[in-house]
Amino acid sequence: MDATTQELEKVRKMVAGGRLKGKKRIGLQVGTVINKYRMAKHIDLEIQDTLLSRRIKDVKVREECVLDGI
Repeated sequence: MDATTQELEKVRKMVAGGRLKGKKRIGLQVGTVINKYRMAKHIDLEIQDTLLSRRIKDVKVREECVLDGI
């Protein structure tokens, strides 16, 4: 989860800095990160032309940690 969060933060900074624009381009970049770590079920994303925001589904993460024995 930490690696996913860190990489998504890099993408968010690119969007905030104006280096990455457009829903499709942002979505492709986010998709690369999400697919790499397979964490989509734990994160709510909002993607707009000039905005990327994310929220971790804390309850879902805790539930899975209990099932995994972590």
